[in-house]
Amino acid sequence: MHQTIREYGKIWNLADFKGEEVNNSFDEIFILKKDFEALAQFIESELDQHSERAFQIGRKGGKSFIRVKNFVGIIEAKSGWSIEILPKIYGLSIQEEGEVVACRRLFLRMLRCLKDSPFLQIKEAHIKAAKFPILEVFIRSFIEETQRLIQQGIRKNYVNQIENSRFLKGKILVAQNLQKNSIRNDRFYVSYDDYSINSAHNRLVKTCLEKLKRSTQSSKNRDQINQLLLHFETVPLSTKIDADFRRVLGSNRLYKNYTAVLNWAKVFLKNKSFTNFKGRSLNQALLFPMERIFEDYVGHQFQKHLDDVEIRLQDKRHHLIADHLGSKKFNLRPDLVIEASNHLHIIDMKWKLINQDSSTKNYGISQSDMYQLFGYGEKYKREEKQTTLVLIYPYHQQFTQNLPPFHYYNEGLTLYVVPFNLGNDEIKKEVSKIMGVAKLDPITFNKNNPI
Repeated sequence: MHQTIREYGKIWNLADFKGEEVNNSFDEIFILKKDFEALAQFIESELDQHSERAFQIGRKGGKSFIRVKNFVGIIEAKSGWSIEILPKIYGLSIQEEGEVVACRRLFLRMLRCLKDSPFLQIKEAHIKAAKFPILEVFIRSFIEETQRLIQQGIRKNYVNQIENSRFLKGKILVAQNLQKNSIRNDRFYVSYDDYSINSAHNRLVKTCLEKLKRSTQSSKNRDQINQLLLHFETVPLSTKIDADFRRVLGSNRLYKNYTAVLNWAKVFLKNKSFTNFKGRSLNQALLFPMERIFEDYVGHQFQKHLDDVEIRLQDKRHHLIADHLGSKKFNLRPDLVIEASNHLHIIDMKWKLINQDSSTKNYGISQSDMYQLFGYGEKYKREEKQTTLVLIYPYHQQFTQNLPPFHYYNEGLTLYVVPFNLGNDEIKKEVSKIMGVAKLDPITFNKNNPI
């Protein structure tokens, strides 16, 4: 059984609603007691430092619930039940497809911008067919990478074998041979290299295929996995996944065509997302913090649509402390630094909901965010360039327009707080609007990336 919910939604224990009529929606779902308890155990014991930001366990009216917070992705119980958690995005063009499909489609596009991940390989065709859960889209991408690998040719490698053989080959292991064959002259305890398909690379690919065959709910995906497994029939499953991943790290350039498929395998076999999930109470959990996805996606849009400017993502050039015992301390890392002819733009992205009508409560902006941008401005400020600070928060019903500028006591240092509408089909206009917020330099937009 598959269910979908979005950020800030609630997951209820169905056992608490005996005799009551319940209806699943995008904002609340009801699951069986055993699955609720497995999810609660996962949250309490396995998410470690991320659990507070990812979920909240509570009770209301004598009924237990789990509130989804700022992590999105996939959770699959050992019983086969799975939940897909999507971001809460405002301003989507829903049309006839429905809110869930529109949200899933945008989420997949955002995932493709996540740095150091295999999600760049998700094809636009899969995104357009977003009626399928994101897990099935991930599985389809892995299948296609494996098909490409097979077309290019599965690699063999020399694998060391040790056995008590009837034939003399390789070299005799003298000590073991004396121990095993002191009264058997027809055997040789030998070590030799066998040119075999049984390599760490192929064991990992096969192990991932077997796991996904059990996870997929798509008959098409399952049939294609079965066909792929025929090519790895003589390859054993990996019994030491971590050790095999360490082995492939040192592989030579002949295995270059395995890079993409092994990146996907790491996602599935090691739950390589942003959690510390170990796999005791659930089958798998691929969870991602929305702040990271938001940062990478917005940063990618600036890189894509701006031209003739210098853009640095996660710039690491400066430290807060210039000297402490002979070394610099506390690395500053703004999300985005844009350097134009006469201006320097320091931009940070925050996945938080603020309220433009709540000036008495500082609009919901945290004091730490204001201090952080002040620190950036002081360190990056140059006399020959006007330095502008920008904080980007997601657009929603209570944040649809720029806030009045914030002027720090330091002369010339101003912070602009602006919304970024993820649901806008013309993302280039969002970039243009932010670059024009302080009447900055005319910006040249990349003609190869039209609106």
